[in-house]
Amino acid sequence: MGIGTASTLVYAFAVAFIQSHADRWFGDYWSSRGSASLIITLVVGVGGLLFILWQVYLLIRFAIAFGKAAKKLRREWKQADRALAVA
Repeated sequence: MGIGTASTLVYAFAVAFIQSHADRWFGDYWSSRGSASLIITLVVGVGGLLFILWQVYLLIRFAIAFGKAAKKLRREWKQADRALAVA
């Protein structure tokens, strides 16, 4: 999960860097008038946003599942401790 999110952020920063230097590299007004620039920006933006939202969703689901499992194991541990108490 973390590798995918990190690579999405690195890719987004790379596209932002290319967009900021595009006029020098690809000609005047490439980033403001070119359709390729618009498509690249939209694909990166939508793809990155969807990927990060999916990662956050999975993070929340796993946190809930692990919380329930920890609560169940704590309860079983306490019941096992009471059963072995010496009077």
